[in-house]
Amino acid sequence: MNYYLAQRLQAMKAVLAPDEEAWLRHIFRWYSRTFHTPLHQVEELPIEDVLQAFYEDRYEDMEEEERKKEIAELLETPAERQERLRAKDEERYEAYEFSRFSEEEERKKVEAKRLADLKPEGAKAMLQHREAPETTLPRSPPPTPMKELKELPPDIEMKFVTDEEFEASLEGQSLPLAKKPQSSQ
Repeated sequence: MNYYLAQRLQAMKAVLAPDEEAWLRHIFRWYSRTFHTPLHQVEELPIEDVLQAFYEDRYEDMEEEERKKEIAELLETPAERQERLRAKDEERYEAYEFSRFSEEEERKKVEAKRLADLKPEGAKAMLQHREAPETTLPRSPPPTPMKELKELPPDIEMKFVTDEEFEASLEGQSLPLAKKPQSSQ
């Protein structure tokens, strides 16, 4: 694997699912930016001093309601924390399911509206447009539907054949054709 790609993947993982080391690197970068200290020097500072500065700055910028919530979270027992995180995960899952359901319903509505808006002529035109590329030659008029024909034109003869007769005619064999009915004039 390409070295740079591997590093990018590790960085993405650290951002999406940070472990303790990734979180500490985040804090070091913050300290370096905030106090204009080269990053390699931040790593040499006592960790307690860096963390103290990070959390004090964070808590100073919080609104009063956020600060109260943070205090409650800091003072909760491990069981209370686990229950809070479970409830939070459940809320996220429900929101995800609702979002997915809403998107599916919206997609169904759009598809139903699109199909309802299509008129048979419009659907035929769309199909014909897809099937036949544009040419510079004029198009012939569409064939007349069989319902509109009262009788066949005189030069057309209709003959019904069995499957065997049809296949034989495709293979080039000639079979005796039925006699054309004689019209009495």
